[in-house]
Amino acid sequence: MTAEQQRITISEACGWTILHATWAGIPPNAEEDCRTEFDLVPLPQYPLDRNAICAAVEHMICLHGWNFQQPYIECLKLIIKRRRKGMNEAQSLFWLSEATAQQRCEAFIDALAIMKTVKELP
Repeated sequence: MTAEQQRITISEACGWTILHATWAGIPPNAEEDCRTEFDLVPLPQYPLDRNAICAAVEHMICLHGWNFQQPYIECLKLIIKRRRKGMNEAQSLFWLSEATAQQRCEAFIDALAIMKTVKELP
């Protein structure tokens, strides 16, 4: 999945209304009367911005709780273990805090896929 596809997928999961293919949309917290094409906001650069992807993860945890948090953490641990060969469970937990924005995006999208398979998301 490309970085742009990740941006769109994560934005849509967080409730953004995507109006221009890959660069802009209306955030989920925009007031109803602000939802016009003139109020577009650039989509967050999730794969490049660790703060943005952390905010997206927090948003999904607020919406879905443990149903999102558990698969996200497990997916992130697997991604980290894959990149750092020979790591045990305790070491992978330590490296969770050091995960890059790109690794967090991969885990986010994998967690979405897991949630869809258990019918948690539409």
